[in-house]
Amino acid sequence: MWVIRLVVMVAVATSLGACAGYPLAKSPSPGNRVAGSPGVAHDAVVVTEQDRTAAVRVGQTLLLELHAKPGMTDWNGVTSSDTSALTPLTIDVMVPRGLTMAAFEAVSQGQVTVTAVAGALCPQGQPCSAYAVLYSLRVTVGPG
Repeated sequence: MWVIRLVVMVAVATSLGACAGYPLAKSPSPGNRVAGSPGVAHDAVVVTEQDRTAAVRVGQTLLLELHAKPGMTDWNGVTSSDTSALTPLTIDVMVPRGLTMAAFEAVSQGQVTVTAVAGALCPQGQPCSAYAVLYSLRVTVGPG
């Protein structure tokens, strides 16, 4: 598991270097770049599906690494309950199958819930249980 995380972080770091410190774009406009330094990845708060709470400061990036469980689909529908406090960003790197990554910029203080869903991975044409799993992360955005 740590190898995948290391590979992803190297890919993000490489992307940061290639983009001269402008690694992430605010959604949905890819032309709207986040002004930052090459050290953005070092200051990012990284959380996984194991985490239920996180704390970030205004100006920091929250990076979600959600790993699909066996028999489940990849995580999708990653959203912030308050985009005025935690704004979604677009990640410009490819990730391995089974890993969903999402990034958010902390822009104002507040309490925010980030959610994602996954479902059963059903073989095509076979009966399958219909269920969904909800991931929920409570994020506290503090002063910068």
